[in-house]
Amino acid sequence: MALGLADEVRRAGEDLIQREMARLDAGSAAPVAGWSREVWAATAAAGWSDVLLGEEHGGLGLGLEATAGLFSVIGRHLVPGPYPDLVVTVPLVYRHASAAVRARLDKARAGGEVVVLADPAAGAGDAAGTVELRDGSLAGTVGLVRHADIATAFLVVARDQAGDPALAFVDASDPRVVIRRQDGFDSSSPVADVSFGQLEIPDEHLLPAAGGVGAGALVERLRACLRLMIAAELAGLARHLLEGSVRYAGVREQFGRPIGSFQAVQEILAEMAVQLLGAEALTAECAVGTEPDPADAVTAKGLASEVARQVGESALQVHGGIAFTREFKDNRWFLRILTLQGMYGDQATAYRSIGRALLTQEATPVTSTRL
Repeated sequence: MALGLADEVRRAGEDLIQREMARLDAGSAAPVAGWSREVWAATAAAGWSDVLLGEEHGGLGLGLEATAGLFSVIGRHLVPGPYPDLVVTVPLVYRHASAAVRARLDKARAGGEVVVLADPAAGAGDAAGTVELRDGSLAGTVGLVRHADIATAFLVVARDQAGDPALAFVDASDPRVVIRRQDGFDSSSPVADVSFGQLEIPDEHLLPAAGGVGAGALVERLRACLRLMIAAELAGLARHLLEGSVRYAGVREQFGRPIGSFQAVQEILAEMAVQLLGAEALTAECAVGTEPDPADAVTAKGLASEVARQVGESALQVHGGIAFTREFKDNRWFLRILTLQGMYGDQATAYRSIGRALLTQEATPVTSTRL
């Protein structure tokens, strides 16, 4: 896709978010609530779910580059809500869904429903949980699912009787679906444990619905896309913190001079910029085309996790003591970085995976074998 078109999508998304967040004062209210219904409706109406969806299904089919541009905007403006699900999950599974599931996904595309992916691989350790699909019945728990409390439906990654991946569409209103919200440090990303108690899953609610790609390939593609978009969002979050630090260094004075005139502060800002430019360039390179490479996605997510954390910590250092208080607005951006850092593997997990792949000459490293 032409670079100009990707830039146009990003600029249009930037204009929309700036307008909606300012008009509704969502910049202060939404992080507390975990999302803004009004901003969500505006982004759905603008067709954010259609950017990645193929033209044969009524989408725009603009590919990964344009989609990554939207996630950089989400990061820069700390837009709360399950946007990975609206912009990535829904369009990627759409062509593999039955007519019944597509009807629900169409409502989600229009903003009338909130479909959330419940994938144990997004978490880590015992908190991730596990779900099994046996004899058409779904049971288990997925831990720390972002925005589960506003979901009207879940796409659940499970393990079938053979130990292979399975993907099921589940209505959140089913009484056997139990959502337990958990305390968290990031109010813009509320999390909950979601339990499924022996739900009978009709065949039409299993994906893929018929023929073609298998569930394992679909889940792998979905995870690769999500890793890339999380990398783009992390870069956007870090970009906001870098720009804020540069502005602050230009106006905050010590000893009668802006602190930005001190060599030590200049070195911190320069290092932040160099690190971020590298992460942005790698993410952009990995987001070329329409099909994500799982190894590239792991690499981009790992680097973005490391860089965003380092840029965030440097931003706190530049701002000084006030940056460590709740009154410091940009703390919200840093907390989102900490939330996203561990999703689908942090930098240490990613680098270990890459190292194993290089040592064993595997074609595609993966960060988790957990389903």
